[in-house]
Amino acid sequence: MPTVWFIRHAESEANAGLPTENPATIRLTPRGFEQAKEIAQAFQQSPDLIITSRYQRTQQTARPTLDRFPSVPSETWAVEEFTYLALDGTTTLHERRPLVEDFWTRLEPGNDKGGGTESFAKFMTRVQGVVHELKSSKQEFIAVFSHEQFIRAVVWLLLNNKMGDDPRLCRDCMERFRFFLKSSPMPNGAITPVRLEGADSWIGGMMTSHLGQAVAVPM
Repeated sequence: MPTVWFIRHAESEANAGLPTENPATIRLTPRGFEQAKEIAQAFQQSPDLIITSRYQRTQQTARPTLDRFPSVPSETWAVEEFTYLALDGTTTLHERRPLVEDFWTRLEPGNDKGGGTESFAKFMTRVQGVVHELKSSKQEFIAVFSHEQFIRAVVWLLLNNKMGDDPRLCRDCMERFRFFLKSSPMPNGAITPVRLEGADSWIGGMMTSHLGQAVAVPM
């Protein structure tokens, strides 16, 4: 069973409050590029596999680590952010907040808005699939460059692995996940180490000391 470092991407244009349009093409800020360099130096040993999402900000975050360990294989997995808002045109974080609150207030786990979005049920199914694939990996140390909601969903599912309700379809589960997400935010560039050992996975404390002065307030 592998040890996995789940790494939130460094500060992005959206995190900094800048207008953005396509979630997949959001880039890092200058501060984010500095955080990416600090993440690469946090590794005390070479990972056996480096995974990124298809989103540009995770690939930019992973680049210094890939440059430091050029012989390590890299793959793109479905570890992208939970995208549930159907937006038309460029928006800012401030402009999206009322839509975000409306989505979570409605608690409709099976509902998606189309246009490249996914429902909470599909999101949780995707997270479960990635966790299963990681548990089946023969690699001992894997670095996963991903996104806050995806990483917190992994942790939440592992913490609640004996939950009787199906987290994909349960309104109460969706509400509990939202509370968990808001009560334990993950800063840009932070690392959550996890040891995947069947039903008794170990979850380490969130690591931010490698970021130095470049640590950002979660948004």
